[in-house]
Amino acid sequence: MNRLTPLYMQGATFNVVDPAKFAQAIQLLKESLFDGGGTLFCSDNLITWNKNYSFLRDQFFIDIIQGNEATFVDKSIVWRTYMYFFTLRITPPKPREIF
Repeated sequence: MNRLTPLYMQGATFNVVDPAKFAQAIQLLKESLFDGGGTLFCSDNLITWNKNYSFLRDQFFIDIIQGNEATFVDKSIVWRTYMYFFTLRITPPKPREIF
């Protein structure tokens, strides 16, 4: 079985009143993880690790993150944008469209 390449992303976080303490907390979290934070995602007030991050494997979203057109905040909320698109693709039809 092929394993996915580990991914890491750190973007903007919002409403943090003490950035130094927050950065220290993230550093301590990385140090406490099995991979040293190699699978950490910390962006848009979401912190998680050891996930597959399918949105970071989709070329459309990779282009957003790596491109120059999107702002840092746009890049930081990419997971949220991905979920909107994903939901739109799988949302069932409205009942009146079925009957």
